[in-house]
Amino acid sequence: MCDPAKNDLDWKNVSLVKWGNPCIANEEKSKEDVKGDREKILDKICPPLEWYGDGQFWIKRLSSIPVNRLDVIKLSEELDLVLNEHQIRDTGICDVRQHIYKELFNELTRQITLFCAKQGSLLVRIRDEIWMMQDFYKKMYENTLAFIYRKTVETIESREELNYLLKELKEKRNKKLKEITDLKEITKKKEEAMAVSKKNAEGPHQEEIQRLENLKLDMKKQLQKQLEAAVTTKAK
Repeated sequence: MCDPAKNDLDWKNVSLVKWGNPCIANEEKSKEDVKGDREKILDKICPPLEWYGDGQFWIKRLSSIPVNRLDVIKLSEELDLVLNEHQIRDTGICDVRQHIYKELFNELTRQITLFCAKQGSLLVRIRDEIWMMQDFYKKMYENTLAFIYRKTVETIESREELNYLLKELKEKRNKKLKEITDLKEITKKKEEAMAVSKKNAEGPHQEEIQRLENLKLDMKKQLQKQLEAAVTTKAK
């Protein structure tokens, strides 16, 4: 897309349409009643220009002088010159190029109207239809850009919110993991303490059990000896 603001020349004042000589508005209004179809179509192509100067109201309409082959060649050269002066690209959306080609179409319509008013009238209708559709698509394009921009902003804001929420969740997770680690450490210490306490509590009882076991074995051995001695005495 070319930027009109970067052009040093005022592209809105560029005109390829040929205008007639200005005349006093009062004199021009006296001719309104006798204006033919050709003049009416010329006014539809480009409305007359009106201004005040030198104490008079002036008006200027499109030229009604027919063109020849040299005029067409000159128009083509003028078009190329204007395009080069404004460094117009051949593709993309460009308001400057659009304005210049509108001027060109109006001039061509003016030339055709001078040869055939009916064809000129049809071209004016075609031009208005094309420009109406062009304005519609331009508006739709602008609305699409606005929609994309709005959705992009919403996405960025939503992403920032999600990032903030993710950060909070990570902090909560780390806090819970630390609590779990602390609880495991406390549990481990309690289990070690219980194991030591159990060992300390079972120590004296274990010694007593071992003493009784040894006593049991000694008594068993003594009884075995007494039985063997009794059997030996009886056999004699």
